[in-house]
Amino acid sequence: MTETYGAKCGFLLIGLFSVAMGACAPSTARAQPDELREFEAARQAYTDADYPRAVQLFEPLVGGPVPSIQNAALVLESRKYLGAAYLFVGRPTDADGQFEALLRADPAYLIPAAFPEAVQEAFESVRHRLASHTRTAAEESARRERERRAAELRRLVAQQERIRRLEHLASLEVVEHDNSRAIAMLPFGIGQFQNEDNRLGRILAYTEGGLALISLGTAIGRVVQRSRADRLDPTFLRRSRTAVILTNWTSFGALGVVALAGMIQAQVRFRPRIRHERVRPLPPSLELPGDADATPPWDAAPPSDATPRARDDHDDSADTAGDLSLSLGPGSVGLRLTF
Repeated sequence: MTETYGAKCGFLLIGLFSVAMGACAPSTARAQPDELREFEAARQAYTDADYPRAVQLFEPLVGGPVPSIQNAALVLESRKYLGAAYLFVGRPTDADGQFEALLRADPAYLIPAAFPEAVQEAFESVRHRLASHTRTAAEESARRERERRAAELRRLVAQQERIRRLEHLASLEVVEHDNSRAIAMLPFGIGQFQNEDNRLGRILAYTEGGLALISLGTAIGRVVQRSRADRLDPTFLRRSRTAVILTNWTSFGALGVVALAGMIQAQVRFRPRIRHERVRPLPPSLELPGDADATPPWDAAPPSDATPRARDDHDDSADTAGDLSLSLGPGSVGLRLTF
């Protein structure tokens, strides 16, 4: 009997202390007399250990989605008592709901030590669960923010790449020139160089040039032999003359065969028109926004003006170190051969 009376006095002091703290704390509205009376009646039922009646009296105050009382301190205290009463009547889920609403309104709230251990354990369990949910929500929010920033960065990079590509395309200039079949009939690989078959053109130029030099040299040697025939040994003269004549005929015949084969090949692989792309500087009024000095994001750098690139199926861009250049004009043909 003495213990029950002491417990009731303890709960009475806790209730009076809670109400006094609520009256001193700032709130959106001061507690009305009716609210205080209803709270005291419900708290008295809890103090008397009449938990079903305490639940019955506290539920109209804070049991619904929106509390019927306006004083914030009374709302917190009512949720505390209602949650404890729910535990004692076997409704732990409802108790957790009241404790969660209390902690969401005041995360630093503490259950007084005078409350039973079961109430304090349930209250701390809800606090830990809310803290875990808060951490998870914060991590998820941070992850979404990182993904948003990464997506924005990818969008900006793609936009910059598109701008660079557009600027590159705007700076390209297509140059066309028509080839001549008459030039394709010339020896020394000229027809191949006109068709931009530079590798074969070099081979024919070197081969035909060498054969021409041999033929010319042996012809000169034959003239020298004739001029000095009276001063040379007849046997040596006869043998050297045979060798010079044979070499001259062989080189000249080979020159004719190679030159004829080159002409035929140039006619068979004749390209009437050749197109080149070259980069030209854009006028300031046509420059697109973006870093024009940055390295293009694609693999192949754009061709420079000095080495235009042909747009054809047969691309000899690896041989563009020009060995021969042709210039066509009205009434004139220019030829330059560089070894």
